[in-house]
Amino acid sequence: MSLSGMPDPLRSHGAWITLCISIAVGALVPERGLVELGLLVGTVFAGGFLVLSALAVGLRRTSRRAWLGLALAGASFVGALALGARPTFLVPLAAAVLCGSLGVELARSRGILDTPTLCVSLAPFTLAAPGVALATGGGIVQSLELFLALWSFACWRSIRVARSLRGAVTWDRTELRARGLREAAWSALWGIAIVAFA
Repeated sequence: MSLSGMPDPLRSHGAWITLCISIAVGALVPERGLVELGLLVGTVFAGGFLVLSALAVGLRRTSRRAWLGLALAGASFVGALALGARPTFLVPLAAAVLCGSLGVELARSRGILDTPTLCVSLAPFTLAAPGVALATGGGIVQSLELFLALWSFACWRSIRVARSLRGAVTWDRTELRARGLREAAWSALWGIAIVAFA
């Protein structure tokens, strides 16, 4: 795997893991316990990720992915509102779109291992937690705390991984896979801790 060029964000297992953990945390923390509705709102964020990843690598090659993402996000959005999701989740959703777009631009201009690029690019995934929490009855302060807890942890772990990869000409897939599994385990444990103590 080469370090040159813009890699496909859709192939980043870490991004998917961060997104899924954020959605789960957001769905499990609010007192109303509307897990199904939370997962539906989380699917809006997942659809947005499909669209953004298609834009990052070029619509010419990925137009089907973009349309699928738009359909998934749109249907989930309408379904969530129809089932009673609080529209306050639109604020984290809009912030996720802005951060995701900025993350793509930073990746193109500064590289994917750059610290500001990593931090900005992780925000859309961790914004899913407050989005889901707000939609299902969580408060603003609680939602902000979820975001900060998930985002700061994801940034810390990603910066550590990026430091170990800087200067490499290529990435060893086996080593990356093993490192990714360890990072996924740490992220899952952190998500469980947040739910347990929230």
